[in-house]
Amino acid sequence: MPSDSDPADVNEDEKPSKNVIAQISQFADDNLTIVRNISTCVGLAGLLIMGRSIRLMTKFSSATDIPARFIERNVSIRGRLRNITEKGLEVEHIPIYVPLFSRLFTKRQSMTLLDVRLAGVEMTSEGHHWIIQQLKPSETVWLRLIARHNETLHCLVSVNRLRTDRSREELPQKQVRTFRNGH
Repeated sequence: MPSDSDPADVNEDEKPSKNVIAQISQFADDNLTIVRNISTCVGLAGLLIMGRSIRLMTKFSSATDIPARFIERNVSIRGRLRNITEKGLEVEHIPIYVPLFSRLFTKRQSMTLLDVRLAGVEMTSEGHHWIIQQLKPSETVWLRLIARHNETLHCLVSVNRLRTDRSREELPQKQVRTFRNGH
């Protein structure tokens, strides 16, 4: 009679473990590829939900579509110049493009233009002619959001990411009138 042996040692191989954590760990070890793929899919879904919630892939069709936090943080958005008016620019917003996912989350929209003014300046006729010479239709511009008044955006406009701001270039040439004290 084995009186000195522990009964738990004798039946250890024969009875299944009742520990849930051990069972989950064993399943994860046995199916490592599946677990990795599931965790990758959950991570990608989280990134997409986060991207959509902060409106990264949204095409803004009017100034009121742009979240207030974008303007408060002076976020830069990209756009395509469509028209130069007497008071400013008309720009089509180009949202951030993520292959495959952008098509899933964006709706087909007609081309709508954002009414953009150069921040802190009022365009004169000389400034208008200078802007026409400097910017070409369908040129990509960057808009650093400064303020929004109704349907009009006040922005620093750059032609490239190197921050060649058109509103700053015009000031020494006396082609615009500057605003003082927010007027």
